[in-house]
Amino acid sequence: MATNKVSLDDFGRVYKRMLEIGTKLKQGALEPDKVLDGLQTIINKQVSFTPRLEDFDDPHELLFRHALCQKIGALFVGRLESDFGWHRVQFRTGWNFCDQQGNILSEHRFYELDYPQGIFARAKLTDKNDSWVFIDNQGKLLAPCDLAGTILPVDDLHYFSEGLAVVKIAHINPAYNFLQPDGKLLLATNVWWAQDFSEGLAVVKTSNQRDSICFIDITGQISILGDYLEAKNFSEGFAAVKDRICDESWHYIDHQGRKLNYDQSNLYLHANNFSNGWARVTRTNYIKSNGEGYYFISKTGKENLLTADDNWECTDFKDGLAIIEIYGKCRIINILGKTIIETKHRILIAGKCLFWVRTQTNEKIWSLIKIIDQESIEVLYQIESENYYKPFVGEWAKATNQLDFDGSYINYIDQRGKLFSSKWFTDQDKIDCHPGREGLAVEIFNNHANFFDRFGRTVFSYKISS
Repeated sequence: MATNKVSLDDFGRVYKRMLEIGTKLKQGALEPDKVLDGLQTIINKQVSFTPRLEDFDDPHELLFRHALCQKIGALFVGRLESDFGWHRVQFRTGWNFCDQQGNILSEHRFYELDYPQGIFARAKLTDKNDSWVFIDNQGKLLAPCDLAGTILPVDDLHYFSEGLAVVKIAHINPAYNFLQPDGKLLLATNVWWAQDFSEGLAVVKTSNQRDSICFIDITGQISILGDYLEAKNFSEGFAAVKDRICDESWHYIDHQGRKLNYDQSNLYLHANNFSNGWARVTRTNYIKSNGEGYYFISKTGKENLLTADDNWECTDFKDGLAIIEIYGKCRIINILGKTIIETKHRILIAGKCLFWVRTQTNEKIWSLIKIIDQESIEVLYQIESENYYKPFVGEWAKATNQLDFDGSYINYIDQRGKLFSSKWFTDQDKIDCHPGREGLAVEIFNNHANFFDRFGRTVFSYKISS
């Protein structure tokens, strides 16, 4: 049995010392490794798992979390979820939430527990796929019920969007409906498929016939009946739809179902949602053109940014920027079509206005660049590596030696430019990795979970029960 555990009663005794240590760390008067080893002795002795401090921004808050973790016998206590008001907690028997006094939110031990959005968190009661529910910040479960009040089995549950949550009832067809915050279902009859509400409307499929897709409003009434074959959510006032009348091609409609500048020149093989005033499209096959690449159309449907002949692949606009590939070159452009940077190598998205770019002279050197005001470039740092990088999630970006990101993630990079490999990584392992939350990353394979800090050191590890 573990001994000498730090409880919440010990917290006040070391609080002042922790503040002094944190101040000296920020001033550079102490070496982080030595402090980490010293605090490890304070926090935990002879326990079955080995939690470690993963950051130094707020050491007294981290000590509080680790003391709380040991008091309630948990594997892990996360940061306080501000909107939800509770800490996310992992026990060997499952997940739950606790407050800062160690009180547990619910009597349940959840098999899975998502990070909350607002006052709700998605939770899976058992290892069965039909056991999804919501738990609110008062500890109450929310799920659709039958007339007798019995919770219905749910195998798909979306977070609330505009006050309604898509829910899929298990073992029946049609299965989709919308859950209201009071636990009631919006629709008297289930539909065959549904998307989240956006701009007051949601896409639903009312029968098993192909051309039965329409839009409903928040009262559950059909708002746009177009017998569509496919449809996407509304974005910036328009939605992309496909119907038989338009020769099974995509076009755009407004909230009244009116077509956007409809003629044969505005039918598309692919059509994405509007973002930053532009929608990414590619032309239909039967319209003659010299190329079939992607380009952008405006909300009038009459103005184009680039043409299909100019470019063959691009991303949607986000934060006023898009990546395009033209004749073997890669560019970042702004919403005016101005080129911010051009290179012969692939440009990868790293975060909000952040991009990974290889240098022209040495393709092994990556630069993390930031676009400022959609105009100027700031190089944050450069690193020599043969890896490709995914976007940052909090402190972390995954790295792999393959452009398509299949296979193993063999190391990580933080936002300070430090590259490291976890000792668990090998080139042969295929690992489920979750970086960013709580200042930790977790890798999972062979029924084991390994949490490690931004220095690549194991915080704790344990075997996952089958």
